[in-house]
Amino acid sequence: ASVGTPAAAEGKASRATPPASKPEPVDDGLTDFEREREALIARNKERMQALNIGVLASEVATAPATKSGPIQRGIGAKRQRAPKEEPGPLRRSGRVRNVAPDPALAGGVDYERRDGSVMLANGTSTGGWGEVQERGPSRPVGPVALESVNGEESADEAFIKFLRDTLSGPIESSTSFNKSGIGFLTAEAFSKSLEPLAKTKAKNGELAFPPTSAAGLAKAKLSLTDESVAKVVPRGVTHLDMAPYDPDGPLLVAAGDKDGNIGLWRVDNEDAGVSQEDGDGSEDGVLFYKPHGSYVCHLKWGRGGLGGKLITAAYDGVVRALDVQGGEQCFKELFVTDDEDEFSGCDVSADGRTIHLVDNHGNYHVVDARSGKLASAAVQLHEKKINTVHLEPGAERTIATSCGDQTVCVWDVRKTGKGAKPLSRLQHSKSCQAAYFSPDGKGSLLTTCYDDLLRVWRPKGGAIDEDPKSALKIKHNNQTGRW
Repeated sequence: ASVGTPAAAEGKASRATPPASKPEPVDDGLTDFEREREALIARNKERMQALNIGVLASEVATAPATKSGPIQRGIGAKRQRAPKEEPGPLRRSGRVRNVAPDPALAGGVDYERRDGSVMLANGTSTGGWGEVQERGPSRPVGPVALESVNGEESADEAFIKFLRDTLSGPIESSTSFNKSGIGFLTAEAFSKSLEPLAKTKAKNGELAFPPTSAAGLAKAKLSLTDESVAKVVPRGVTHLDMAPYDPDGPLLVAAGDKDGNIGLWRVDNEDAGVSQEDGDGSEDGVLFYKPHGSYVCHLKWGRGGLGGKLITAAYDGVVRALDVQGGEQCFKELFVTDDEDEFSGCDVSADGRTIHLVDNHGNYHVVDARSGKLASAAVQLHEKKINTVHLEPGAERTIATSCGDQTVCVWDVRKTGKGAKPLSRLQHSKSCQAAYFSPDGKGSLLTTCYDDLLRVWRPKGGAIDEDPKSALKIKHNNQTGRW
């Protein structure tokens, strides 16, 4: 006989116990794929419940229905209009009227003259105005009066008074800035000039611009109502800027479009001081003007020496400044090209004395705003169209250009003569549409590109071509143009 240990007894018991058999699959009539699909649906339902999507969906379903159709605030609003004139007799061709063709015209048209007459193939001519008619200018010439396209005289007068009151503070600060003799905005001064933007109050006493952090946006519960949307210009907006100079004052928005129109919108039009005559065009605080003849390539409210002025430029080769304090309220000319240049980008120094322009052929122009003439001959910086040019805030010693050649370059404005080379260049995968310096004066650039990426780039200097991987990339849909 032998005496067994507890461990030995366990071993024998385990060997004696038959292995557990696998559970038999449930015969539910489903294939493995269908079971996996059901499990995935169950997991998705759990996630939706965790995100509270069901409650949100029910709130949307029970929300009161809103009016469909385009926004009726702004220049698209229905207003009292003069009755249309009765149309004349309907014009019909000879074929429709069963009239036999004129044998003299059977040979067709050879060419058309400038006076409007037509030379026929048989040697005879017909039509014409009797004398050569010169075409009118393709762009407004001289100062453009502040007379809106969509408003009456009473609305224009009330809006001019509002602009004077609103912009008087910035204009006074610009006068003291010019007397200081500094000539440029320091980085600290420029950042301070932006502080009112973050402090502008909305009507309900909350910040008009919620925090932009992820946590702040999640708590803000942002929404967009019809009252916060207005049609400011007739065509697609190309540039937009706000002039929130007074934290406790009104908010003024300016926008330019691709037909040369400039729209001004007083967002808080419910306040006193704006004409409320029915039908005069001032009911919603939106008035628009026609100071340019084509695509607006630049629009910015000035700071520093340009405080209180709206600087605009367009493909028509003209740079203008909105002036409401002088004897003649108008968009006055700062510079007009004599060579039919199509300006595609613009920036102005803080003291308002120097205008930096780029065009569709890659050229860079420097203009003395006081004389309205070129300070030096144009220099070609790129082979293709330059889309934007931007002065670095602060000492304004460098400019950034974005170009259709898929590059963003940083240049020293003191070394932009013939054969100039960039200080730094960042290669992109597609055409670059914009490049702007950070307003804090630290030299970082934000660029946009048709590859649907935003890039934050800090030029290091040294080698001209910098590593594309050095830029922070953010995915963003940049295919938003409506042409």
